[in-house]
Amino acid sequence: MEKADTVTTKLKDDSKSPQTGDTSNLALWIALLFVSSGAAIGTTIVTRKKKYNR
Repeated sequence: MEKADTVTTKLKDDSKSPQTGDTSNLALWIALLFVSSGAAIGTTIVTRKKKYNR
């Protein structure tokens, strides 16, 4: 085996960040945060009203 057979070509320096497949949408997560917060607040209000109306 010769040395020329073992040397691979150097890859070009590509400074761009690699594609990770993460295509999450920030607006979707913010909307989900508001919906879940509203559901938690609504559940708390209903629970407190039932507790004090006994």
